[in-house]
Amino acid sequence: MPKIKKLFLWYLMLNKRFLKKPGLWAILIAIPLLVVALNIVSLQDSGVIGIALAAEDKDDALVKEIIEEIKKDNRLIRFVESKNPKEAKELVSLGEVDAAWIFSGNMEQGLEDFIDSGKSVVKIIEREETIPLMLARQKLSGVIFKKCSPSFYVRYLRRNFPELNNIEDSKLDEYYDTVKVEGEELFEFSYINSNQSTDDATKAGYLITPVRGLMALMLLLSGLAAAMFYTEDDESGMFSWIGEKSKPFIAGVFHLIPVLLTAVSMLISLYFSGLWVGISREILIMGLYVISVTQLCMLIRLICKSNKIIGAATPIMMLIFMVVCPVFIDIKILRPIQNFLPTFHYLTAVHNDKYILIMLIYTLVCSAVYFLLSKIMRRA
Repeated sequence: MPKIKKLFLWYLMLNKRFLKKPGLWAILIAIPLLVVALNIVSLQDSGVIGIALAAEDKDDALVKEIIEEIKKDNRLIRFVESKNPKEAKELVSLGEVDAAWIFSGNMEQGLEDFIDSGKSVVKIIEREETIPLMLARQKLSGVIFKKCSPSFYVRYLRRNFPELNNIEDSKLDEYYDTVKVEGEELFEFSYINSNQSTDDATKAGYLITPVRGLMALMLLLSGLAAAMFYTEDDESGMFSWIGEKSKPFIAGVFHLIPVLLTAVSMLISLYFSGLWVGISREILIMGLYVISVTQLCMLIRLICKSNKIIGAATPIMMLIFMVVCPVFIDIKILRPIQNFLPTFHYLTAVHNDKYILIMLIYTLVCSAVYFLLSKIMRRA
């Protein structure tokens, strides 16, 4: 009991000591500030591309309906309604938008002409051909096709099934409506090897999605800072009273304290960011990530030996982690390198059960390598 009490007291003293470090406070404060800032930005006008919408006949009811349908989801596309086609063209020429979609007058007749002869119903003006604009056109095509599909359906039946010629178009339209799926969605998207639907993830804006990765890098930074603090204290003789057998355990606790403090700040921030995937999963993957980062930083400290080398290597390591790990984009060709980085396993484990097991294996391997290396180098 006295030993446990002594260890607990020592742990509290180390926490108090770490909280006096300005660098650690900077990391702890930066995490919630990052979430708040990006949440504010995501509420603003933040589309990847801008598209002006205009109609030759602004009073056309069908055009109004189509424009409203197009504007429903504008997280990635910033739609601007123009008074007339001339204004839309000017916005493109001035560079205020990337493209203009101009809908023809008498849209109902225009769609009939499109179905009969393929005559265009929307004039598209673009500054240049880009992938986002190509994807945006798919959205436009989907909305237009939705309006045309009943007519395509009737024409197909007339052409291929003459025995239905005695049935009126209105009756065929009624049948077309009855075969639509009602109630639940026909398709539900979910992440591979996970019970979570994508619904919650899509509620967060695209600017918020890299937040988890950036916070995970800050947790890694706190681990590297702990490695530098430990090296400084070890060189000053602070741990000279500890036996060699106990030193790896003491070193692990020392490294764990700032990482754990950062993890708590990160979990709270994730909860309010809209990226939360459930308390059990968040705590499980965070626990594994904390231990794996702690072990990795202890390994880095053993290999680098001095604070000068750790300090010089830290910016390079952070840059490598940011590029290689799927913080902003997952570059699959880098998979052989990603497998050595705990941040990759953590970010992938959010929606993939398999990587929870991989994180556990990674942590065990990292621990074994650390203990083996500490024995060889005769230092903890």
